[in-house]
Amino acid sequence: MFGLRMFLLLCLLGGAHPCLGGVITVDPSGSGDYLTLPEAWGPAAATDTILMMAGTHLVGHGQAGWPLTLDSDSPTVVGPEPPGEAVLLGDRATTAFCIPEDTDNARMRFHHLTFRDIGDVLSRADPSGGDGGRLIFTDNIVEGCGATSFGDRALDASHCGQNSVVARNVFRSNPGTALYLWFNSGLIEDNEVCYNTLGIIAVPDGWPTIERNHVHHNTGLGIGTSFDDRVMDNLIEYNGHGLSVYYCGFFTGNVIRYNTLGVRVGYPEALFQGNDIYGNITYNMQVRDFITGSAWTWDCTMNWWGTTDPAAIAASIWDRNDNPELSVIVEFDPWCVAEGCEPTSVQESSWGAIKALFR
Repeated sequence: MFGLRMFLLLCLLGGAHPCLGGVITVDPSGSGDYLTLPEAWGPAAATDTILMMAGTHLVGHGQAGWPLTLDSDSPTVVGPEPPGEAVLLGDRATTAFCIPEDTDNARMRFHHLTFRDIGDVLSRADPSGGDGGRLIFTDNIVEGCGATSFGDRALDASHCGQNSVVARNVFRSNPGTALYLWFNSGLIEDNEVCYNTLGIIAVPDGWPTIERNHVHHNTGLGIGTSFDDRVMDNLIEYNGHGLSVYYCGFFTGNVIRYNTLGVRVGYPEALFQGNDIYGNITYNMQVRDFITGSAWTWDCTMNWWGTTDPAAIAASIWDRNDNPELSVIVEFDPWCVAEGCEPTSVQESSWGAIKALFR
């Protein structure tokens, strides 16, 4: 039931610890070691794995023990294969997991679970504190979560170190920000982020790598960046704003299309080449109005803008040439003459497998 594949996955992700510990089962029907996750949490050691059996597990709903504390002794929590069969169902108000104040070494490992209608999946008692430890969050579904946290964050992955991984998850239909990254230097890859108010928001500092995600149909911003973030090979489409580039960073291989606004620009000094930016409704790229001062040029050469007509490309970019009170002129010439600039842009096969897991 636990499965050799899941056992090997835990060994690879967590070193020797999950493989040396025991497996504790939680089954609300009564066939496991415990009926609820809070009952299993106290006896579980850091080397143990808590297996949430298929079915609905309540978070809140008058049940005692929530939120559960994440620290250096926290066990790994997994659901059965295939993903999505173990549902942690909230009451839209209760926090599931909390990192206490002054904790900088929390172990946070969640795999193959569905988090639904939970107030906060994960919160910190001191959100402006130091490194919150290592987060491994893979092959999960997060939907309808984040209604109570500051900023309405479905998964607040703040203060997580460079060994943190958020991968192959589906974040959908969350009322606020699907994935929030503050001081996160981890890897965010191969997620589907859709139908949320906001998609992936990375704010200083931390500098995560955000790659190969499919970010679509979010009401507001698809991906928001700040400083030295690495944003590569993402498919960003049908959002309010596709991508926000505030300052520096590395942006390449992204497809940014069919959004109301393609790229929203702050005070850019980022490397921005090899992207496909086309078919966005208002502008493919727009410089924010708050930037003023003497003129300077941002190098956006060698991107594909959906056409080989330089006048049409220029018309799809709003910058100092359109408003002399702005400072930034977007330099687009020379440009790519076809989709798929080098390095190659994301292909559907890189995110199609994610959908196959959960559809």
